[in-house]
Amino acid sequence: DTISAFIKSVRGSDPDAAVFYLAKMIRAGEDARFIARRLMILASEDIGNAEPQALVVATSAALAVERIGMPEGGYALAQATTFLASVPKSNRSAASLWAAQAAIEGGASLEVPPHLRDGHGPPRVSAGSRGPYVYPHDHDGAYVEQQYLPDGVGGGFYEPSDRGVEARLRAHLDGSSVSMSRLVSGCSSCRRMRERSGAITSNEGFSVVAPTRMIEPSSTCGSNASCCDFDQR
Repeated sequence: DTISAFIKSVRGSDPDAAVFYLAKMIRAGEDARFIARRLMILASEDIGNAEPQALVVATSAALAVERIGMPEGGYALAQATTFLASVPKSNRSAASLWAAQAAIEGGASLEVPPHLRDGHGPPRVSAGSRGPYVYPHDHDGAYVEQQYLPDGVGGGFYEPSDRGVEARLRAHLDGSSVSMSRLVSGCSSCRRMRERSGAITSNEGFSVVAPTRMIEPSSTCGSNASCCDFDQR
């Protein structure tokens, strides 16, 4: 019952209840590695892309428990527990897996489209092939429309939420890939202003656009370029 209450408290965004049940489990001698494994599962299943760092934090806590043991490993578990309980939640990445699995169990075609197959073997282009593979990086925004799913598979498995980081993923997938690319790059004047304001931050080598308020292009470098649709905190 305690581990169930612990997981439900983290999922329900109640850090006080979550850390209380964590302390109860530690006092009872529960295996800290078991607690860490449950946190890693929750980080992907219940938080997912709303806060991708949740899995990193949970995995780091599990590693810390392995390296330093208990009782000091409890600090890492408490840090991961309170962090996971406090961030935005989304189960949409897990739900996408469940939906894809259900489609396969329901008889969806598993045939890989010819243009996506490994090109090192003998040619296997069949009648009705949609032509050669198109390399997305040769196109604006590193995006080009082409078939990826097998014939007859409709998709719609991943439906991003509007919470946390996943809201930006949703905007990108909804067709703003080019505009987001320009926002991250843009002209040098606008980029310097974005960096100074914190609208562009670096996270493990990736450029991240902070969720912010739009202002007019003339408020930045004065250009009319679309890259100057600058977000200001």
